[in-house]
Amino acid sequence: MGTNDWIDKDYYAVLGVSKDVTDKDLKKAYRKLARQYHPDQNPGDKAAEEKFKEIGEAYSVLSDSEQRQKYDALRAMVSGGPRFQAGGPATVLPPILRTCFRQCSLAVTALVVALTVVPVRI
Repeated sequence: MGTNDWIDKDYYAVLGVSKDVTDKDLKKAYRKLARQYHPDQNPGDKAAEEKFKEIGEAYSVLSDSEQRQKYDALRAMVSGGPRFQAGGPATVLPPILRTCFRQCSLAVTALVVALTVVPVRI
C-alpha cells in the first residue's frame, strides 16, 4: 500500500470514525468491523473479504501516528484547501497535483506544489 492509495481512499470513512478519533475509539471501531467482516464469519463472501482487507489497511495507517500524520497531510494537500479559489488560474491545479501525486515521489510533488502555489517574481 503506497501513498497513491491514500489519495483515493478515505480511511476514516472506511472505519466509520471522525478525523479527531482517539486511539481507543479507533481500535474499538476497527475490532467491531474486523469481527463483522472476518472471512471466518463470512465464508465464500468475496465482498466481505475485500471489506475486511480494506478495514485492515485503514487501521494500519490510522493506528500508526506517523503514518496517520502523513496520510492527513497528503489528503489535505490533494483536496486543495482554501488556496484554490474558483475563478482564478489555480482552479486547474488539483488534477495536475493528483497526477503528480500518483506518478512522482513526495519530494518532487512538494516541489511542484511550492512552485505552482507560491508566486515567484523575477
